[in-house]
Amino acid sequence: MNSSMSAVCANLGVDIFAPVRACVEDIKFTEDLGIAAAHVDTVKAACTDVAYQNVSLYEVDDDGVLVPPMAVRDNLCPADCSQQGDCVNGTCACFEPYTSADCSLVKGSQPAVRFIPNHGLCDIRRRPCRKTSVIADGLVETGNLTCRGRDVKIENGIQTIITGSDQLTNATIRSFKEVSCQLPQSPVLQGTPDEMEGTSIYGYRLSVSNDGENFSDDLLFTIYDSLCQNCTSGPQCFWKLNTCKIRGFCFGHGDPNPNNWCQQCLPHLSNQTFSERPVNLPPVIVSPTDITRVYGEHLNVTVVTNDPEGRPVSISITSANRHGITVKGDQLQWKTEHPTGNFVETIKASDECGAFDTQNFTFITMACPCQNGGMCVPDPNMPRGQGHYVCECPGYTGRWCEQEIDECQSNPCHNGTCIDLINGFNCTCDDDHVGEFCHIDIDDKCGLQPCFPGVLCINVAGGFECGDCPEGFTGNGITCQDVDECVSATTNDCTYVCENTPGSYRCTCSAGFILVNDQCIDIDECAYGLSECSHLCSNNAGSYTCDCPAGYRLGPDNKQCIELDECANTPCENGGTCHDEINQFSCSCPLGWLGALCERDIDECLVTNHGCEYECENTLGSYTCSCPEGFELKNDRKTCQDINECETTLVCTHICSNTEGSYTCSCPADLVLQPDGITCVIPASAVAPQEDCRKSGCPGKDAQECVEIDGNYVCQCIEGYYLAEGGTMCKELTVYEAMITLMTINGNEAVFTEGGLGTPGSDEFLDLAVLIEEVINAVYENSGLQNKYRGCKVVTFREGSVIVDFELYVLEDAELSSSDLRDAILNGLSNNTLSGTNGVIVVIPSSLQVSSQATTTPDQMWYNNPLYLTLLCVGCAVVVTTLIVGAVCLLTSPKRRRKMVVRDSMVAMGMTDMTGKDQGIDGPATEDDKYE
Repeated sequence: MNSSMSAVCANLGVDIFAPVRACVEDIKFTEDLGIAAAHVDTVKAACTDVAYQNVSLYEVDDDGVLVPPMAVRDNLCPADCSQQGDCVNGTCACFEPYTSADCSLVKGSQPAVRFIPNHGLCDIRRRPCRKTSVIADGLVETGNLTCRGRDVKIENGIQTIITGSDQLTNATIRSFKEVSCQLPQSPVLQGTPDEMEGTSIYGYRLSVSNDGENFSDDLLFTIYDSLCQNCTSGPQCFWKLNTCKIRGFCFGHGDPNPNNWCQQCLPHLSNQTFSERPVNLPPVIVSPTDITRVYGEHLNVTVVTNDPEGRPVSISITSANRHGITVKGDQLQWKTEHPTGNFVETIKASDECGAFDTQNFTFITMACPCQNGGMCVPDPNMPRGQGHYVCECPGYTGRWCEQEIDECQSNPCHNGTCIDLINGFNCTCDDDHVGEFCHIDIDDKCGLQPCFPGVLCINVAGGFECGDCPEGFTGNGITCQDVDECVSATTNDCTYVCENTPGSYRCTCSAGFILVNDQCIDIDECAYGLSECSHLCSNNAGSYTCDCPAGYRLGPDNKQCIELDECANTPCENGGTCHDEINQFSCSCPLGWLGALCERDIDECLVTNHGCEYECENTLGSYTCSCPEGFELKNDRKTCQDINECETTLVCTHICSNTEGSYTCSCPADLVLQPDGITCVIPASAVAPQEDCRKSGCPGKDAQECVEIDGNYVCQCIEGYYLAEGGTMCKELTVYEAMITLMTINGNEAVFTEGGLGTPGSDEFLDLAVLIEEVINAVYENSGLQNKYRGCKVVTFREGSVIVDFELYVLEDAELSSSDLRDAILNGLSNNTLSGTNGVIVVIPSSLQVSSQATTTPDQMWYNNPLYLTLLCVGCAVVVTTLIVGAVCLLTSPKRRRKMVVRDSMVAMGMTDMTGKDQGIDGPATEDDKYE
């Protein structure tokens, strides 16, 4: 009862005295002291169960993970080693073939997972969620203890395991019923909405294996963003109010767009997109607006601003800027020469959202006020650009150098007269003195120091005498030269290096050594900070060498290290941008890529199908959406819409009806639909039996013919007829002639050539004819005339851009007019365009003409009538006789003769009408003219 185990169990709420009382009674009754051990095991088992089953007792470890009470874990042998091992210092030593922390398992068995702490939830706003504990029975601490995680897409509480996403990691035993699993980086809070589709909730199905092969059942571990997700258990999470979900990312009220501070999450306006920031105060220019410099000065002035939101501010010039003021960062640079005077420029301070403040800055060029050649120097104690200068002027004093300095005031000339000069003076000596300051007696020749320094000078009558040169020198005393003792080994006693000095020598060492007790000792330049290495230094005899750490190389001087450009070899893949760093680099990946080198394609389809309504297919760096058969993508490239096959393709031979995702074909009343669901044919009732067709002929006589098809002989209507009367008779089709002018064919200008469109049977003729017949058929099949229309045939092409002559075939009793047929084509135009599977044509709508075809035969035409031919011949004879008589009369009349000449010339110029009457010159014909 006094053990640490008892204290721990009592603190957990385990009644440790009940087993004690039972133990005492049992011992009294049986007198068997061995019963005590059994009751101790009872206390341990109860303590363990409480500790591991009551999650409220869990503690938070150093990694922020909930774990069972560590005191229990440290003080108990789990399950008293299941009576299949010995408990040694809180650890079980299992008997063969048992294993696990409590010796409860036979080797080779798989764990049985129980739960993940905190209901299997991890808030990524509180910790990285890169590992979690799993509580399980049957854990064995082996080198093969493994966790397996499977990616789980969670949407509206529905879990979808991502195929092929299994990841295995080494597991770590934390206690006999607890294992720690490492997790991959989840997509929650990764990236930004401008880069990718995100998610605010993601999961992993976690399982554990003792041998890396046999895995337990799996449990869901859910990672979520608590900013906008309220999760209570498992995947059941609810979106919080007053937050935004933008491309799967969570944002709280007022949060900015990570890539654009000017946009915010404003849920009351939109909770699915960023809204423009409603309140953004402009920056304020607070620096003085008068900028002053002296002529010729190069001036840099900082524009001081204050942004209420603390955002970056950019400076620009919005005026004409004729004087060359430049902007660099927050500085105005005034380097151009400008005469004395003022000018004004407008300076603009803008924040990233476009809010701005403008101020007119006055630029003032002033003359330097320093006099007597003085120079203006900026006052170091005052701000630049405010006109604060000091004067530098040797020989003058005063604020503006207005007062000359009198160097003679100190009486520098001892025995003479001082003459003041600008920035100096001269001495004029009396007759008894000489020298710069007139301080030497003219009789004291030695006062002029004529001898070599250190040589004794003696005044003598009329001059001076110099003594011997100092030791180590040679000469006459006035001039002495140094003796170089290092030239010969006999004149010095140096062991290493002899260094000559004025009048003597000294013994030294080579560079990199120091003389100590007549011995040259190597100097460790690296240890004493004497090297010029920028980074690493290695000492050697008499010198040193420089080296560089990883990520650097030696420069040309072999001393300074230059950083290596790790981006030189363009290590970033798939268009990533490389950023050089010290001994490393980083890659900024373009949209659709992840990884240290941008080598990992983002599978956009994993998260919410990336917005695709039907199927999402991942591609390298991107994705594509697709639709089921019969549907196509809308302009947003994500959602699907039904394809109207009846508009886009000529799928049915006759009547097409669009359905959701498909279409159906049908036939007019006189035809039947074939098993292919597309083709309409004459019903079997119109086909004469094989023996009847050849023996007795066809019931339609001249309008039908007996033909052999696939070994069978059947009756068909000849060209220009259609099947009627219940499939037993052929009636003649009504033919309409039509023409239309083409502008372009498949985007190219329509051009007529004799060898091309002018030649029936040529490839160009046939290709265009097929296209025109296809689009005309499509127009009528999609109009209200489809049950009366039977086809179109191109007859010829003519020049005039390209004019198409074609025929339209309708039922004999269709009761259609030319206008009906013309309007159907015009109504089928889309921007003057007709489209088909074989191409596109653009037409001139006003050129379309449709007219009914004459039905009379050539031998019935009026111009073939014999009476007409007879009358025509008689008429021609009368006309010829009349012309001869008229010509004679005209030749005898001067006035008429003039008019004939004029009329002949008018005809030549096209100035007469079809009757031959002239329309000018002499005016219209008069009554006199008629009878003249």
